[in-house]
Amino acid sequence: MVDERGRIHCSFVIGKARVAPLKTCSIPRLELTAAVVAAKLDRLVRKELQLDECKSVFWTDSTAVLQSIRNCNKRFPVFVANRLAKIEDVSRPSQWRHVSTKVNPADEASRGLSVNKFLRSSRWLTGPQFLWEQEDTWPSCPDLSSLPIEFLLVKKETQTVCLVASESATDRFIARYSSLNRLKRAVSWLLRFKSMLMSRRFPAKYKVTTGQLTVVELKAAELEIVKYVQKRSFPDVIAAMSKAKGEAIRLPKKKRALGKLNPILVDGVMRVGGRLERACVEFDVKHPMILPYDHRILREELNRWNQRQIYKYLQQREIAWSFNPPTASHMGGVWERMIRSVRKILNALLSEQTLSDEKLMTLMVEVEAILNSRPLVPVTFDSKDEEPLTPNHLLLQRAAPNMPPGLFTGKDCYHRNRWRQVQYLADQFWRRWSREYLPTLMPRSKWANEHSNFAVGDVVLVADDNQPRSKWLLGRVTDVFPDRKGVVRQVVVKTHTGALRRPIAKLCLVCRDDAMRD
Repeated sequence: MVDERGRIHCSFVIGKARVAPLKTCSIPRLELTAAVVAAKLDRLVRKELQLDECKSVFWTDSTAVLQSIRNCNKRFPVFVANRLAKIEDVSRPSQWRHVSTKVNPADEASRGLSVNKFLRSSRWLTGPQFLWEQEDTWPSCPDLSSLPIEFLLVKKETQTVCLVASESATDRFIARYSSLNRLKRAVSWLLRFKSMLMSRRFPAKYKVTTGQLTVVELKAAELEIVKYVQKRSFPDVIAAMSKAKGEAIRLPKKKRALGKLNPILVDGVMRVGGRLERACVEFDVKHPMILPYDHRILREELNRWNQRQIYKYLQQREIAWSFNPPTASHMGGVWERMIRSVRKILNALLSEQTLSDEKLMTLMVEVEAILNSRPLVPVTFDSKDEEPLTPNHLLLQRAAPNMPPGLFTGKDCYHRNRWRQVQYLADQFWRRWSREYLPTLMPRSKWANEHSNFAVGDVVLVADDNQPRSKWLLGRVTDVFPDRKGVVRQVVVKTHTGALRRPIAKLCLVCRDDAMRD
C-alpha cells in the first residue's frame, strides 16, 4: 500500500497452502494449481474488504506457469486448460510477474520452516524487500523457456491392429456339427471319398465301399476324430511318446496330471495304461481313450448322453415330471412353505451371529434333521396307535435322529467352543419352528373365495417384478390349464415377444373376451 505521501507499507493479510494429492502429480502441474489458489484468494479478499478499485499483482516463481498464462496460440491438455480458464476469469496476463525462488515468501508454507527461523524471518509477514521499493525497481521477467511436456497437447496416433485367428479348416469343419453322431457320419463320408481316390492309384490296397455307411466306417471315423482332438489338446505329450517308442517319458509341467493314468500310444491313439492289463475285459475297457474335458463336441455329447440315460431311467420306472410355470413358487405348496419358514427363522437367528462355513454346514444338517422329524400323517392321542410316519422313517429307517447331546443356553453363543454355539442355534431353531410354523398349517390364509376362471381370449397384463408397471407386457390368453377341481391355475399368454406360460397370480385381467364381444 502507498499512502498520500508516497510511503510504502506491506503486511500479511491472508495466506493459504494446500497439501499435495496422494496421486503422483508433476511439479509444473502443482505450481499451476497454486496459481489457481492465488487467483481465488484475490477474489475473496477483494469481496470481503471491498477493494474493487485496487490493482492486484500476482507473483510466481514458475516460468512454465507464466508462459502458459501469456500464451494464447497453443492448445493445452484438459487439466491445464481448465485451470488456465479459472485464472483468466479473475486476472489478466499482464498482472502476473516473476519472483525469484530465493525471495518467494510462499516457500515458507510449501517447504516448511522451524519455529525459531519463522520468528526470526520477516518475509512471511512483511513480504520480500523489493515490495518496499518503487515499482520500477521490481524484478523483471526472465526469458521464458519452453513449456514442459505436461503442458503440451500431444496427439495420440491411432494404430490399427489386425488379428488373424489361427483356426484350421478342420476346426471349422468340426464346429459346423452340434452332435458327435452327425460329425462321425460326415467324417465317414470323407474317409470313403478318400478311399475311392486312393483306390485309383493303389487298387490292390484300397477297396471302394458303396451303399449305406457301415459300423466299421463309423468306428474308423470315431478314431480319426479322437486322434485329431488329442493332437490339438496334447501335442507335446503325443510328440514325445511317438519319439520314445514305448519308453518312459517326462511329461510337461502342465500335463503332469496325465502321469497318474500311465498313458500309452496304441495305433496313434493315446490310451490309459492303467493296472488292468491282465483283467478279463474288453480292450477298450482296459485301455480307454484319453480325451480333454473341455472340448465342445465331447462335452455336448456327454451332456446329451446323460440326458438320454436319465430319460430312459425315468421312462422304465413310469416317472413323469410335472413342472410349475416360471415365477410361480407358491404352487410348490408344502416344500415352498417349508423353505419360507426355514428362511424366516434362520434370518432371525443368524442376524447377529457370525458363522464360518463349517459351522453353517453343521447348523443346516441339524435343521434338516429337525424338519425330517415332522409327521406326514395326522397325529392321534391314542397310545395304541403306531407312531406317525416321518421323512426320517424313509431316510434313516427310524423315527428320529439321536437325542439332543445336552442342554445349551444363550451363553453358548459367545463360547469359544464352536460346537456348543451351533447346538444352541439348533435348539433355538426347533423352538421357533415348532411354535411359528406348525400352527400356520391349520387355516387357509388365501384363495378362500371362488372367482371366475381365466378363459381363452382374455386380455391380461403379465406382471414382472424386474420391470415397472408401465413396461409390463400386454397379451391375450391362448390356452388354460385347470387342475383336477376345474380351477385354472396357469395359462399361456401370447405377447409381442412370444408365448409365455405364467401362473394366474402373475396376471392382471384387463378385459374379458365376452366383454369385448359385447
